[in-house]
Amino acid sequence: MTPMNSNDSGATPLRLIILSFGEILAVSSVYFIKSSTMEPILLASYRLLAAALFLLPLFLREMGKAQDPPALRDLLLPAIPGILLSVHFMTWISGARMIPSAHSTLIVNLTPAFTPLVLLVMTGDRLRVQEKIGSLLVLSGSFFLVYNDLNLDRIYFRGDLLCLFSMMTLATYLVFSKKFMKGLWTYLFPLYLAGGVFCFLFSFTVTNPFGESLTRPDIIAVIGLGIVCTVGGHSIMNWAMKRMRGQLVSLFNTTQFLYGGIMGFLIFGEVPRRNFLMASAVIVAGLIVSILSPAGLRKAESP
Repeated sequence: MTPMNSNDSGATPLRLIILSFGEILAVSSVYFIKSSTMEPILLASYRLLAAALFLLPLFLREMGKAQDPPALRDLLLPAIPGILLSVHFMTWISGARMIPSAHSTLIVNLTPAFTPLVLLVMTGDRLRVQEKIGSLLVLSGSFFLVYNDLNLDRIYFRGDLLCLFSMMTLATYLVFSKKFMKGLWTYLFPLYLAGGVFCFLFSFTVTNPFGESLTRPDIIAVIGLGIVCTVGGHSIMNWAMKRMRGQLVSLFNTTQFLYGGIMGFLIFGEVPRRNFLMASAVIVAGLIVSILSPAGLRKAESP
């Protein structure tokens, strides 16, 4: 991956392919999570700590090669988005268990509605006209995806709020990279480390981490979640947020349900419903509109 450059916000074809690959890696988390019986918050902690451990050599290498080594503030600042990421994992697990899957799917796909506010506050970025149109299409497709399954019952109110808060922490954590990332690994290593430590400490409220025995499926899940979904998926999303338009990255996050549906069909033989196919078409149309905006697709060859 190339060095960070905040002035380069174009979405080249290669960058879009890399971002799409990152979304596929991230969405595979559901299969690793389902294979483990570990307490979810502890699993999230081990996931982030495994990612940090894997990135340690890259972090040290980047530190050693830096002509202007990052200041202590630059190494401590990623702890804030790291904690936000850990809070996202914890609230999402808790909230999604309390409400129907349709609710959680809709709420997580509302990220493009919240990201513009975070971008405006933190970076001063404003949406272009075509980005607004594309965002409306994506949000419409997301709503259409779950419309028939929505049950607006007050009994789900607490779970909805938790998932809504989880969505907001996810959007904010990603925007941090656009404003504060300088070196890729010197940013992501402390981010994952801080998030893992925070999750681990919080896990004492629900279990005894030292009393948990790791089974073989648990170990596979930790390695898969840490390396594939976090080092692969989340690192690419942070990299893309720095290199591309923030709203475009947010819109691409909504495609995870599409990749999940394709995986479900190929691996488990789950046939998508008609509303899935129609919602996918609308969301893809919204992405195309956003990509083709004046600040969107560029022909530069470097990623």
